[in-house]
Amino acid sequence: MESLNNISLLQIEVFLRVADCGNVAEAAKKLYISQSAATRWIQKLEAITNVTLFVRTNRGVYLTPEGERLYTQIKNPYTKLNSVLFSMRQIDQKGGGVVNLACFDINELFNILGPLITQYENLYPGNKINVSMCTHNKLREGLLSGRYDCAFTYITSIRDLPGMEFRSYKQLETYFAVSSKSPVISGKEPDFESLSRSYLFIKPSDKQDVVGIRDLKICKANGFSPAGIQYVSAEQTVAALVQSTSGFAVVGPSFGAGYGDDIRLFPVKVPEGEEQFAGLIWRPNDASQETRKFVESVPYIDAVRADTAED
Repeated sequence: MESLNNISLLQIEVFLRVADCGNVAEAAKKLYISQSAATRWIQKLEAITNVTLFVRTNRGVYLTPEGERLYTQIKNPYTKLNSVLFSMRQIDQKGGGVVNLACFDINELFNILGPLITQYENLYPGNKINVSMCTHNKLREGLLSGRYDCAFTYITSIRDLPGMEFRSYKQLETYFAVSSKSPVISGKEPDFESLSRSYLFIKPSDKQDVVGIRDLKICKANGFSPAGIQYVSAEQTVAALVQSTSGFAVVGPSFGAGYGDDIRLFPVKVPEGEEQFAGLIWRPNDASQETRKFVESVPYIDAVRADTAED
């Protein structure tokens, strides 16, 4: 049996949501993770607790007696823990406020975020911003637990956290990244028929289906489907694979900056509703004064409630 120390807040959130929905697929959709990811989290929690928490049927799932006992004992404490953590804010030794900010671990986003941080700290010299680069799951769990006051990320990567608001800062251009040595390049654009025989590389938010679904829609809008999808753990690895002519990627304008002319970017047609935006997500009802100041210091396109955003 695994150590109880390995239980995460995300596992607890998945367990509670599946129990409330009675259906793993429905819970996964509300959590904006894949069904297979939700299943893995439940299986890991069952391995850690050494009990079966759900009975699986063709119509869904329901709690076992052990699962009901865990649900009853953990539901209210988990809700209270979230409330307490959201109310806590760190203050540095100079008396200025600290904004704990998570940034989805993509160079493009961090490059956009840098000037916004500098602008804020110039406006409020006594305040600081602590930035943590993290994966989608860590970003999500940190927002839920109160570890992070806000996050800078893609609008498509996190839209279903209750009580959150997302403020779009910038619409991002989208490109196909292809090796300059790739035989799929024909003149000023890639040959889409040839691309259909290539793999699509994705550095997603911990293999979240939302990223792959968007990329596949973009491929379809440009008249082809890739031979398959390969999920890759790091953006640099995606760039290396693209540079080696092994496949292609759907990227932003800063992708492959270190590869010079070895990687070419081709503007692509994006289906309506699949445009990519970067911006801030935060919980307005629990935001500290410093967090509110940072949010208000960021120019925005619009503000959308995350819990009412369309799928």
